Amino acid sequence: MANPTKIMVAVDFSDCCTAALDHACELAKQFGAQLHLVHVVTGTQSGSMEEQDLIRIGLEKLNSLITPESELALKTEKHALAGASAQRVIVEHARTNDIDLIVMGTHGRKGLVHFALGSVAERVLRSAPCPVMVLQPANSLSQTKERAIKAISSQFGESVEGKGNRSETIQAVQACVTERLEITEANADQVIDALQQDQRLRWRQDEADDNGRLEIILHEVAPSESPSYSESPAIDLIHRAKALRATDVHLDPKSHGEYVVRFRIDGELEHYCVLSRDVAEHLINRFKTIARIDIAAPFTPHESRLTLPESMEDLEVRITTAPVAAGESVALRLFALENVFRPLDTLGFANSSLDTVDAVLRKGEGLVLVTGPTGAGKTTTVYSMLQSLAASKLNIVSIEDPVEFATPFIRQMNVDAKHGITMASGLRTMLRMDPDVIFVGEIRDAEAALIAMQAASSGRYVFSTLHTRDVASTITALRDMNVADRSLAGNLNGIVNQRLVRRLCPDCRIQYDILDEERTKFEANSLDAPATLYRRSGCDACRHTGYRGRVGIFEAALIDREIGNAIVDEHSEQSIRDLLSHKGVTSLTSDALHKAATGITDIGEALGVHWL
Repeated sequence: MANPTKIMVAVDFSDCCTAALDHACELAKQFGAQLHLVHVVTGTQSGSMEEQDLIRIGLEKLNSLITPESELALKTEKHALAGASAQRVIVEHARTNDIDLIVMGTHGRKGLVHFALGSVAERVLRSAPCPVMVLQPANSLSQTKERAIKAISSQFGESVEGKGNRSETIQAVQACVTERLEITEANADQVIDALQQDQRLRWRQDEADDNGRLEIILHEVAPSESPSYSESPAIDLIHRAKALRATDVHLDPKSHGEYVVRFRIDGELEHYCVLSRDVAEHLINRFKTIARIDIAAPFTPHESRLTLPESMEDLEVRITTAPVAAGESVALRLFALENVFRPLDTLGFANSSLDTVDAVLRKGEGLVLVTGPTGAGKTTTVYSMLQSLAASKLNIVSIEDPVEFATPFIRQMNVDAKHGITMASGLRTMLRMDPDVIFVGEIRDAEAALIAMQAASSGRYVFSTLHTRDVASTITALRDMNVADRSLAGNLNGIVNQRLVRRLCPDCRIQYDILDEERTKFEANSLDAPATLYRRSGCDACRHTGYRGRVGIFEAALIDREIGNAIVDEHSEQSIRDLLSHKGVTSLTSDALHKAATGITDIGEALGVHWL
C-alpha cells in the first residue's frame, strides 16, 4: 500500500479504541496524513432532538480525545454521524472521503475470533473500500493513572514536600513517573494532568508552609452528583491551551457553519482545530456561564473573568466576546501564576538594565512606567516590580481595567463604568486610602496621566504602563497627553520599554559560523560580532518548532537630572534618544543582538521585533 494521505479512526470512546487512536496519530504524523475521527450514533430516531444532542456530545468528546500536541501537529477532521448501522456509516464515510486506511480497536477478548461473532470491526473488514487495521487494546489511561499513583506514593509517601514552588514539585513527580513507568516525559505530563483534574494530586500551601506540598490521594475520588466544571469541554480546552503554554485562545466563526480555534503560543498564533457551529456555540455558552455573562445577549460585547475549579487555582482566565459578521467571536487571555510573579532577574534583563531597575526601585517615589505594545509582557514586569516592593511593608493599591491577576499583596480596584468607577475616579479614591505605592493599570488619556503625575508629585510611588515604541517616545506620548515638561522632569523616575522574543530550544539549537551580512548587523550597532551564532532546529521538546518559551528584551532608563533638563529644554524625541545612547542606556536593538550572540534567540527573532 502506498503511503496513506487520509487515515480514519472509528471511535466508540471505550478503552479498546485507545491503541487504535494512538497508532493512527503516529501514522498520520509519520506520513503527514489527514486524520478523520468518526463516531457513530445509533439507536435513535432520525432527526430527533435526542439524536442531535448525542451528535453534539459526540463531537465534544472527539474534540478532547487526542493530546493537545497531536491536535496542534495534525490536520484533523472530526465527525459524529448518525445511522441505523455503524458499519454502514463507517464504510460510507470512508468511500465518500477517499480514506486510504481505517484503524479500529477491538476488545480482544478472543482475538480475531471475536470478529466472527458479528462485530462492527468484522463487518467493516468485509466491506471497506480500503485496508483496515485492527489493534488490540493498550493499557488504558485509567490503568496508567493507577500505576502512576502507586509509583508516586511508593517514592514520596502521602505527600510531596514543596521543592521551592509548585512547578518544581510537579517536575519531581514527573521524573518519578517517567522513570518508574518507563514512559516519555510528554506522556508523564498527560498522566499527571489527569491525576490533578481527578483531584488525586492536590497542591496545598498553608500560611505557615512557605514551600507547600503536593498531597497524594491513593483511592479514586467518587464523582460528585452535581455537574463539575472540570467535566466541561470549556475547561478541557483551557487545560489543553495551558499544556501547550498558550497565552491566548481565539474562537472565531468561519463563513460555512464552522468555527476555527487558534492558540497563541510563544507569541505566534497557531491553528488548533475546527469546530462545527453547534459545538462551538454550545462551548461559547459554557464559557459565558462560567464567566457569569448573560447568554441571552449574544449581540453585546462582554468582558469578564472565568470562575475556574479549585484544581486550576494557579490560573486566571479573562474572556472577551464580540459580535462579528458570521457569529460571535471569543478571546481568552490566560495568566499562569508561575509566569506572572517572577523574580526580576529571570525576565531577561541584561546586568546593566537590571542595575538600572534596582536603582529606580530604590528611589521610593515618583512615576515609573513600563512601556511597549500589547503582548510585550508589561504586566509580568510591573507585577514583578511590585512584588519586590511588597516585602518592604508598604501599602500597595491599584486601579486596573480590568484587574489582570488577583494579587494578595495589592488592594486592587477594578474599573467599572456601570457603577461610575472610571480610571480617573478610581485613582482619586485610591489616593485617599493612605497608599505608599499606587499601580495604575494603564495611562490611557490626559486625565489619568495628570492624576498619576499629581500622585507622584505628592511623594507617592506610582507605577503604570503605556503603549510606546521606546523610552524616548514615551516622553513624546506624555507630552501628547498635555503633561507639562516640568512635571515630566520633576516626577518621572524611570522608564522600562520591552518586547518579547522566542527562545531557541536549548535541546536542539544548532551553532554555526556567523555570516558576513549578520556580522554587519552587529557592527552597525557598534557591537562586537561573535564568531558563531545559533539557529533553530526542532525536536519533541519544542514540538519541532525550534523555539521553547519567550524572553524579554529591554531598554531601561533612570530619569536623572541631565535627562530631566533635556525634557525641560524641550529637546526632541531623537535628541533624547541620542542622549540616552550617550549615557550608555542599552537600546532594544543592542539587547536583542546580545541575546542572539549568546544563543538565547536567533538573529531573525532579534531583528524581527516590531518598532526596532
